[in-house]
Amino acid sequence: MTHCPVIDAFEAVVDAGPDRAAIVARDRVVSYAELDGRANWVAGLVLAQPGGPADPVVLSLTDPVEMIAAQLGVLKAGRPFVVVNPHFPAERRREMRQLLGATTVLCDAAAQPQDGLPVTGGHTAARPAGAAGPDDLAYVLFTSGSTGVPKAVAQTRGDMSQNVRRHAPMGLGPTDRVSLVSADGVVSAVSNLVIGLLNGAAVVPYSFRHDGVHGMPEWLADAKVTMFYGFPSFLRQLAKVAPTGSVPTVRLAYVGGEPVLGTDFAALGRLFPNAVRATGLNSTETGLTRLFQLPPGASTPERIPLGDPVDGVGVRIDEDGRIVIRSRFVKPRLWGRDALVDLTVPGADGVPEFVTGDRGELSAEGVLFHRGRSDAMVKIRGFRVEPSEVEDAIAKLDGVTEVGVCAYPGEDGELELAAVLTTDQASMDPPTVRARAADLLPQPMVPTTVLIRETLPHTTNGKLDRKALAALVATARTTAPQVPAASGGGDTYGRLREIWCRVLRTDRIGADDDFFDLGGTSISALGVISRVRKEFGVPVRLAVMFEEPTLSALTRAVDELGGSR
Repeated sequence: MTHCPVIDAFEAVVDAGPDRAAIVARDRVVSYAELDGRANWVAGLVLAQPGGPADPVVLSLTDPVEMIAAQLGVLKAGRPFVVVNPHFPAERRREMRQLLGATTVLCDAAAQPQDGLPVTGGHTAARPAGAAGPDDLAYVLFTSGSTGVPKAVAQTRGDMSQNVRRHAPMGLGPTDRVSLVSADGVVSAVSNLVIGLLNGAAVVPYSFRHDGVHGMPEWLADAKVTMFYGFPSFLRQLAKVAPTGSVPTVRLAYVGGEPVLGTDFAALGRLFPNAVRATGLNSTETGLTRLFQLPPGASTPERIPLGDPVDGVGVRIDEDGRIVIRSRFVKPRLWGRDALVDLTVPGADGVPEFVTGDRGELSAEGVLFHRGRSDAMVKIRGFRVEPSEVEDAIAKLDGVTEVGVCAYPGEDGELELAAVLTTDQASMDPPTVRARAADLLPQPMVPTTVLIRETLPHTTNGKLDRKALAALVATARTTAPQVPAASGGGDTYGRLREIWCRVLRTDRIGADDDFFDLGGTSISALGVISRVRKEFGVPVRLAVMFEEPTLSALTRAVDELGGSR
């Protein structure tokens, strides 16, 4: 009988401390024994369905406890899992399932029957017999693809287990509690979840969309979180509202998933004065391959390195300046239409190598630094985006004759997307383009800025001139008309409308216009809420901006909370 190293390690943790907290959610605490029982029940549900070790099970769950139990349960059943976010557009979800050929879907108990098999929180102590080994698939993760369709990267159970081992220098153990911060409450992260559970720690889910950042310091303290993990773009928003030294319980604060600046490390030191500050080289394809840790109180270096080597992984810089990962334990595969494609190639000494899209620099002392990307991929609020995939989606919209997409720094310095297009429809306008693009793409991939022009810039050989495209976007942003100092009356609606006008840089806003169709993002929505809380003195939640993103709805919410001033 073969054994899955991940499930073997998890069940050993359960047996060693069945009553310890495994998940600390807002509404309940789940012990390791209960989590194991829930996962066993899910395994039984999956085993009753057709499919084998190479057939992914789709997880489309919003409840964090059920999602975590489902991931473990699918692994116990000998199948790989893939998280398909139920908040994504229906077309995007269909495309992801079609690429994988997935027929088994686990969904929320309240979902429609046609959506899949409901996970109802069942429990059984009976563990299924292991039927998957280290070389069998563990999970599939989707990222943006340069060919116009999502890219699916598959990892084995052995790779998953090795990635946990590479995090050993962080020293996680049963007394730790690890934050699981997600954009919309859907737990899609694999790395920090499994690292926490396989070391006996408790994981603590947190939804940015539901809770924003204003209540996060209190939540981190109340939940006794000891390891904070976040994207730099999220950290920067937290740093704007959190007082210095607000979370003394955190002993390790890791920031990654996007380029990390010295100011980010300085913010970590201010927010978490007792914490080791950490970052590293980490990706969907490879897991952790480099780790940098800075002791509490140490001065922040001018350049933040990617860190020291981790167990079983080496790096080199190729002739094009790209970082190459060298390891016998890093074996990412691309899910093709007909077969899995190995993304590594043998090095000169036979060691498998994976060529990343990151450019790097190795100092004389062997310190690795990041020097940007060698391809067009960008990170938008922690989400990997290939501009060509966004172009492909927008080009499919009726009336669009040509389109180019590029990234630009927004008002707060965070990267956003801009689409410049030509059209043969006089009625086409930016809100319409955004609304129709949102039917096809996840929110971070929907362009914040949409420009409609007579023509797009091209090079002498007829290709889209991307440098000129970026310059066009920069000029348009610089020359945007100034919003009047006051765009409404002195009542709640008028004052809120003025805030929207300033954040969105337009005065063409109606009571029932959708904030996101007008160019809003999750980060700019947070900016609106921060201004509202300050001006009106009410604890309005960020979730209001997602549940009903209109001025009329926000006005009602503020009035119901007694906003005045």
